[in-house]
Amino acid sequence: MNRRMGAGWEIKSRPPWWITAAGAGLALAAATAGGWLYQNQQRQARTQAEADLQTIARLKVEQIAAWRKERLADAAILAQDSWFSEAARRWLLAPETNLNQDLLGWLRPWLALNQYQDVWLVDAAGQIRLSLSGRGGRLPASAAGSFAAALGGRQAAWLDLAAGAGEAPHLAAVAPLAAAGAVVLRIDPREYLYPLVQSWPAPRGSAEALLVRRDAGEVLFLNDLRHRTNTALKLRLPLTQTNLPAVMAVLGREGVVAGRDYRGVPVLSALLAVPESPWFLVAKVDAAEALAAGRFRGKVILAAIFGFVVLVGGVMRAGRLRSARAHYQELYQAETLRRQEESRYRATLHSIGDGVIATDDQGRVEYLNPVAETLTGWRVAEACGRQFTEVFRLLNEPAREPVVSPLERVLQAGQVTGLASHTLLVARDGTERPIADSGAPIQDEAGRITGAVVVFHDQTEERQSQGRFNALFRHAPLQGVIYRLIRDSQGEVVDWEFSDINPLGAAA
Repeated sequence: MNRRMGAGWEIKSRPPWWITAAGAGLALAAATAGGWLYQNQQRQARTQAEADLQTIARLKVEQIAAWRKERLADAAILAQDSWFSEAARRWLLAPETNLNQDLLGWLRPWLALNQYQDVWLVDAAGQIRLSLSGRGGRLPASAAGSFAAALGGRQAAWLDLAAGAGEAPHLAAVAPLAAAGAVVLRIDPREYLYPLVQSWPAPRGSAEALLVRRDAGEVLFLNDLRHRTNTALKLRLPLTQTNLPAVMAVLGREGVVAGRDYRGVPVLSALLAVPESPWFLVAKVDAAEALAAGRFRGKVILAAIFGFVVLVGGVMRAGRLRSARAHYQELYQAETLRRQEESRYRATLHSIGDGVIATDDQGRVEYLNPVAETLTGWRVAEACGRQFTEVFRLLNEPAREPVVSPLERVLQAGQVTGLASHTLLVARDGTERPIADSGAPIQDEAGRITGAVVVFHDQTEERQSQGRFNALFRHAPLQGVIYRLIRDSQGEVVDWEFSDINPLGAAA
């Protein structure tokens, strides 16, 4: 269209109306799609966060329930043992010095093997008559009702979590001994229960799990909190705070909920009751952290849509720019996927309980996970680039001689290999630990060995456990014999042979 201005002419080019309409339609469609995708990313992020919380909550509840059943089973087994139950009943009715020592001697290996804090014999009146720690007196007042109910029910039961004046949190499993009293297995929740509740599968800035129970018109927090110290069995909040996930849990709500936690921060929480207990588990994470990934992806999508709209406006004169942007999008998405994959890989290696060391094909260290740092004494920044044998020093325990590095066999033969037994790892500070390990080659797509990975773990606790078993076996009040099974090439048992016998068995 031509338009005259003054004495001259000014020519302006305008695109045909249908191109403008098509561009506007594409822009509107792109904006609509972008808004939908942004909301969809938000929904997906929330759905994933809720699924993760539910999975973690279910796993923890299953572990806690199993732990409770095992402790009750221990108490029941102890009370049902014919010698112990009869001896304990006799002693509660008429204490005898010799029987006292026999009972204590019988209980000590049991305590060491099962890692209880203490074992008490309590009469029907609630008086502690015998304990491994030497404690006497009456049961705490908070346990009197539960103890009486356990005696009346004639089956193993719990004395729930409590903390008296000047006492740390504790709980106990109780098993009746006929009408004479009961055996009480006292447990320190800080040894297993609290660490189990507080652990999280992957590092999260705000994630935590809580154990709570209803106490009259309040919710009582049973473990210490991540964001507030010294709270176990002390922090109480009224049930009127119905937007608090812990309150929702004790009021019977289950599943994933949104609310505000004890800090007043918006959170997403998974609520589950612990079976056969008054406890409820709350697995929670700050809503801002849970939805951050969805917001980020939504912003990326909106940025891409905006770029597309800009390209549509200049499609006739900026074809090359459009192609360049499409290429950039592909590179960006590929890099995002690569970073996500690398993050998952690193998180996995950081969270496993074994030490992991990776090297190049010349045996130079490229990576250590936190467990490997702890066991070797080398930080990853200091170890990278050093020879594997400098960081991972081994000794044969009986001979006190250096052991050939498993890495050499892996890199030379390209096969998975492991250490012989009785091998010690010498840490940077000289600390020696018994370990077991295995090494495997890292190969590229062509089958060439490009490095190796060595996985190892500390056997100290395994040896201690074996030592405790040997002590229990040697000092058991019953005859004991150990046989070794002989299997054929298909794994079927074909024979057995004598392996060991305890002193009572040898004297019989």
